[in-house]
Amino acid sequence: RIVQSMRSLSVIKNDKKLHTANDLISESIHIMADLASQYDVKIEFDSDPKGIKIKVDYDEFIQSLTNVLRNSIQAIAEKKESQTKFIGQIKVSAKASSVDQLEISIVDNGIGVDESHKSKLFETQFTTKPREHGTGLGLNICRRFIRSFNGEIYLKESKVGEGSVFVIELPVAKTEVDNRHEQESA
Repeated sequence: RIVQSMRSLSVIKNDKKLHTANDLISESIHIMADLASQYDVKIEFDSDPKGIKIKVDYDEFIQSLTNVLRNSIQAIAEKKESQTKFIGQIKVSAKASSVDQLEISIVDNGIGVDESHKSKLFETQFTTKPREHGTGLGLNICRRFIRSFNGEIYLKESKVGEGSVFVIELPVAKTEVDNRHEQESA
């Protein structure tokens, strides 16, 4: 039963619908607010002024982003153990990186990722956390979900002791209005 439950977590439903990226990101931050508060971590969101829409499965996207946020909170909590006056921060931003691409950046000032771990981050069952804090499935499942939306997730940069930057790239959804304009101009 346990194995079946774990497998069901990684099954891609692909119930894709149009969602405003800002709304999904705000909801993910709201879900993680209690955990962030518990570790005295401030999460800031610099939203996309255009209200870009993306076509994703709501639950799978939320699961993916909350997992990255949880990892950032845990990285900050780990850093706080050795630095008493440290203020934890996560900055999330959403912006169009091109006409048809949305880039969501999650920047934290946590413990960072060791160079020897960077290439393994998205592998199944790879974790640097104790068993009670991680299974090594989170980022692997995130990548599978994000790729099922024709997107990508990756570690853009990380410095041990300074923090990490994760990026989620997703295609901007073409709305029915966009499609009509393309047809009219053709």
